[in-house]
Amino acid sequence: MRLLQNPLHLRILIRLAQSPLDVSGLQDALGLDQSHISHALAKLKGCGALESERVKKRQIYRLSELIQVSACDDAVGIAVKCRNGDAL
Repeated sequence: MRLLQNPLHLRILIRLAQSPLDVSGLQDALGLDQSHISHALAKLKGCGALESERVKKRQIYRLSELIQVSACDDAVGIAVKCRNGDAL
């Protein structure tokens, strides 16, 4: 499975590397509608790339421990290992 071929998945991972957010926060940050973001979050969470926790009525998403994000001047590198051992 190559989830990182989807630019939206990359944008979500890069944004969540900065700080955990709920769907509404991701909507504001990425300028996309709720359905696209929720669908992408479900795929990333299903692979083990994201974790979430309920805080009151909001589901807060953050990178799982399987994610390594490194950034340098103009490039971002992301390494993800799925639960089944495949690389994204």
